Amino acid sequence: MEDFLFMNVIYQELLGGLHGAGLIGLAPSTQYSGSQLFVPSLYEQGAIKQNLFAMFIDNEGGSKIQMGGYNTEKYASGDMHFHKINSPMFWNLPLGPVEIGGEPYIPHVKAVMADTGTSMNLIPDEDFNPIMQKFVYSQGMNCWKMQNTLTACGCTEEQHEKVPDINFELDGQQMVIPRDMWFEKSGDTCVAKFMHHPGRNEWILGLNFFNNYYTVFDYGENSIGFAKSKNFGRKAKNGFVS
Repeated sequence: MEDFLFMNVIYQELLGGLHGAGLIGLAPSTQYSGSQLFVPSLYEQGAIKQNLFAMFIDNEGGSKIQMGGYNTEKYASGDMHFHKINSPMFWNLPLGPVEIGGEPYIPHVKAVMADTGTSMNLIPDEDFNPIMQKFVYSQGMNCWKMQNTLTACGCTEEQHEKVPDINFELDGQQMVIPRDMWFEKSGDTCVAKFMHHPGRNEWILGLNFFNNYYTVFDYGENSIGFAKSKNFGRKAKNGFVS
């Protein structure tokens, strides 16, 4: 590819002052940074056939990012459904009804962001705390903050099984974060695989969401497509209990 600029960053605190479009540039816009977008640049120069990329996450080491196309036959176990994003700035979608443990839950935000660069789902404290209180702390688990900032708890098999999946709707499509993808158990320890921060305006969906959904990011149509992954429902790999 010609005339594409890469920045060599030696030191950076946070991303607010970064004069670039992330590590590669996979956002739907440059957010007025004056930088270039990688996938649209490939498309404009004829290097790829479609102005999109697809992501398949596999916790056994078979993950793949495909530029310029997608393959549901190989990577998905269901149909692909596309949804228009809220704005051209971010890969945001409206958050519909949420259900946890068979009961409605009213979140403190009205949108989600699909973020290929986030390892763990990130939600505001205003949602993290009541979810943990109702489904984890109320069971009498002894919990603490790990060095990686995630919350760990001593838990029995019975306590772990009582923690439910998180079901929610994105633009009419039913989605789920299975229990093992947000509350992982290894031995006598469980880890809540949610990062959290006060005052967030959206839920950010990270890699422990994409484990279950093959995802297409379409620049040309300003839309995101989700299909159940070939890995849908696979038990979490114990990589955060340490």
